[in-house]
Amino acid sequence: MRARLLVLVSGEGTNLQALIDACQDAGYGAQLVAVGADRDGINGLARARRAGIPAFTVRLPDYPAREEWDAALTAACATYAPDLVVLAGFMIIANGATIYQAALHTGKPPLNIDTAQAQDFARALVPLAGAFAGTLFALGILNAGIFTATVLPLSTAYIVCEAFGLEASLDRRFRQAPVFYTLFAGAVLLGAALVLLVPKESLLKLIFYAQVVQGILLPFELVLMLVVINRPRVMGRYVNSRFFNIVGWATAIIIGGLALVYVWQSLFPPA
Repeated sequence: MRARLLVLVSGEGTNLQALIDACQDAGYGAQLVAVGADRDGINGLARARRAGIPAFTVRLPDYPAREEWDAALTAACATYAPDLVVLAGFMIIANGATIYQAALHTGKPPLNIDTAQAQDFARALVPLAGAFAGTLFALGILNAGIFTATVLPLSTAYIVCEAFGLEASLDRRFRQAPVFYTLFAGAVLLGAALVLLVPKESLLKLIFYAQVVQGILLPFELVLMLVVINRPRVMGRYVNSRFFNIVGWATAIIIGGLALVYVWQSLFPPA
């Protein structure tokens, strides 16, 4: 049985044309059932109509709120019962807000960071992105987890040892770099302990607030980097140029302002 594909196009539709050509082969494992866009008059829609493929448009200006447009796009896609939704440039248009439409997708209340689990977000994607969305999301989480469990402890061990002038290398044996290997192993064990000991319902919240803390600390990190990179004694002739200083300080100020807004709204939530 051929998989049912729905394509969301953002403009010219060159990727769409490649799929149209491929699907003309009866032995190809998929068929195009519809093509959607967020505006009229683009070549991607014209390509679909020339190939006899149903095309539809869900325009963002036609909806008073972004959430309503997300819901309308979800409903339009679901009409064609796709097994998979294919998109390239449209990723910029269809953002992560989709997962918060779980009430429309599953009949459950909107996803809440205090109670939701990772699998809830995967299920919320299925009605829009097709039957493979949950599996793809799960593989992405697995990939991120494997890399996080190895890269973060290792990078932390390197940074701490280099800061204190200690030997840090996987090419060394334990007796040559005991602090490095101890930090590396300790960080891995700490991560495993958090997964095993922290209640399941709190893990997603832990991930969320870890990212919040990182976002708040990021402006301070940027300022320190800018201070260091402008010292000739450290950087020599590779100090920042005026242009990159303007970009760097503007970025630090914007991110710092957003962090302050978040802290203010957390301490004094609007009525």
